[in-house]
Amino acid sequence: MLNLVAKIENPTAGNIEYGKPNLRIGYVFQNYDESLLPWRTVEENLNLPFENSSFRQDEVKPKIEKVIKLLKLEQYKDKYPYMLSGGKKQLTALARALVIEPDILIMDEPFSSLDFDTTTEMEQLVMEIWKNLNINVLFVSHDIDEAVLLANKVIVLSHRPSVVKKNIDVKLTRPRNQETVVSLPFVEIKKQVIESYGKIQK
Repeated sequence: MLNLVAKIENPTAGNIEYGKPNLRIGYVFQNYDESLLPWRTVEENLNLPFENSSFRQDEVKPKIEKVIKLLKLEQYKDKYPYMLSGGKKQLTALARALVIEPDILIMDEPFSSLDFDTTTEMEQLVMEIWKNLNINVLFVSHDIDEAVLLANKVIVLSHRPSVVKKNIDVKLTRPRNQETVVSLPFVEIKKQVIESYGKIQK
């Protein structure tokens, strides 16, 4: 589904409609480690989306510097992926998706291999980016807590062949943090998600 939205694959039936033409789409892949080019530094990886594009180098450099500063990667910009922690590799993958100033940011289970502390930091960062950059984020997760914490709407999909089982609006106040996860409104929404799988009998 994400590959269809990102125009990496073409649908065999039906159409995908976008709000405007020439939409810019940033993609953070599930295996962020393998998506980074190991022979390139952080800064050089961020330059990848601009290669074979119409952008001039004097236009590209400020965009890269802006994202490096936004994600606090200044001290890592000349390092290679093998020199980075898992969290910093994920930040680099996120920076590469953001550097094109996307209209839609696609994230495919981006934090599934990170530890709890790093995941919590990354979740807060994504919420800040969503708020400050005002972009649409399509986020796939198997973690119900993570989905409810981050989203304005949770779309529950069935097993393959996937169909939409339920749309759930998440009307929790922002900003959200780990205290939100133990609040009663959060638990009620989480219960709706679990019920949609038939795991809780009403």
